[in-house]
Amino acid sequence: MNQKSSNNQGRSARKSIRHLPNENEAIALIDIDQNHDRQSFIHQYTALIFSESRGGMGLVLRKNNFFQIGDTLLVKIGQIYPIRSEIVWRKDEDPHLLKIGIKFLE
Repeated sequence: MNQKSSNNQGRSARKSIRHLPNENEAIALIDIDQNHDRQSFIHQYTALIFSESRGGMGLVLRKNNFFQIGDTLLVKIGQIYPIRSEIVWRKDEDPHLLKIGIKFLE
């Protein structure tokens, strides 16, 4: 068995195809306040989008303690309304950068 197929054993298939973000909309604005809705969105954090899919996206941002698996947040990309999302994975890239994966809840 080759290494690629052995690494994929036990993993479930992704529900959506991943793709690179549109270069004009590669920035996500984030509001972590649970009490906010779309109309009361406040830009608190900025992240770079490194992958997108119909069901969520991957983000890179400066490391902090606010982004934990299971947290919900509002994410705004370009001109669309903020989307309620949940953090489904987190990876510390280095002492200063953090990657998170979010799924859209709406």
